[in-house]
Amino acid sequence: MVTTVGDRIQKQNSGLKMGISTIRVTNADTENPVCKYCNGKCVKAGKERSGKQRFKCTSCCRRQVAYYDNHAFNDNTDENIIALTKEGVGVRSTARLLNISPTTLLSRIRKIADKICEPVLAFGKEYEVDELRTFIKKKVG
Repeated sequence: MVTTVGDRIQKQNSGLKMGISTIRVTNADTENPVCKYCNGKCVKAGKERSGKQRFKCTSCCRRQVAYYDNHAFNDNTDENIIALTKEGVGVRSTARLLNISPTTLLSRIRKIADKICEPVLAFGKEYEVDELRTFIKKKVG
């Protein structure tokens, strides 16, 4: 029987998807868990300072913990950051709402921004641009 450590929480009043980053564990701690990255078999691989059991995937060799206390490891933190940024919420407010550090939030925003690719522009089509400033010739003087 496969159970999930930690339940998903939906925050209804703000529309944010708050959750807990978990890996699937079979029969609590007696059998080996399943990797959250590749769904491979995990084996025990030591403990953290806090006493939590660490696991190592036998196929992708990634290490993970069954339950993270740090809110920055939630599955949908990036989605929430994007949604709050689109709504115009400031950095400190976003960090407070998501229970993460402002420094962590800024680094996550940079990583998200690096993943954005330029849109493809087709020639021969009309595009409407707002507040475009262009300069064609050199200024003399």
